[in-house]
Amino acid sequence: FLLAMQRQVLSPSAYEYSPAISTCASCAQWEQALRLLGEMRAEHAEMNVVTCNATITACEKAQHWDSALSLLRGMLPWHFTPNVITYN
Repeated sequence: FLLAMQRQVLSPSAYEYSPAISTCASCAQWEQALRLLGEMRAEHAEMNVVTCNATITACEKAQHWDSALSLLRGMLPWHFTPNVITYN
């Protein structure tokens, strides 16, 4: 779906990426979640705290703590305020 949007020159936003990243989180697919977040950044897609939280959750479920902490530190330069879900 995301690839089809890109081919049609539609820019996927957080509304399209967030469910995909959340699915990665539920399956502990941390590498895929990070790849999708990286795609968002590369395409200048609008990111939000939800997409960051979902990616952090994917890393946490896979026990990939370094990546989770790195994302947490990265939220402030991206001007996202961590919330209760971020710290959960």
